[in-house]
Amino acid sequence: MVEYGECCVNPDCGIYILRNLATNRIYVGSSKEMQRRWGHHLRALRRGAHKNGKLQNSFNKHGEAAWRFESLLVCAESDLQFYEQLVIDGWGTVENGYNLSRYADAPKRGRSSSKETRRKTSQSMMGNQNGAGHTVSEAHKEILKKALRGNQHGKGRVWTKEMRESMSKVQKLRYQREGATA
Repeated sequence: MVEYGECCVNPDCGIYILRNLATNRIYVGSSKEMQRRWGHHLRALRRGAHKNGKLQNSFNKHGEAAWRFESLLVCAESDLQFYEQLVIDGWGTVENGYNLSRYADAPKRGRSSSKETRRKTSQSMMGNQNGAGHTVSEAHKEILKKALRGNQHGKGRVWTKEMRESMSKVQKLRYQREGATA
């Protein structure tokens, strides 16, 4: 028997499907760790917080018992997007399933945000100089200032005589080596 590590393919790396047994519609995904990814989907669905609205609505309607996780294909990590794209295209899971994007390599390509989403994003960014949508309180700024005060990355550091001699010796050796090879 070949153990993982002796071969090049992780047995948990591949293409999976989430199948709704009530409708026989599916969602196709890929992961380096399929079992862990199933857990992520399930936790989000149970909380009612899955990013895929089609999947969440169907889960809410039919319940957890109607869903099955199935490992479809084990492959090398470098082949994940290729095989996921083949399955999405071949099975038409955007039109007839729960996938939101036609593109495995760029899930947002070809999709646009609603006017409401764009408005909310714009509102969250207003007045923020760094554009990250995140503001820092004055108290937190003070904590950061204190943490960053002082000797940063050796700037202004006073080296001992022994340390300066040691660094000089290393630099001279490096210079000699580079000069000899040049």
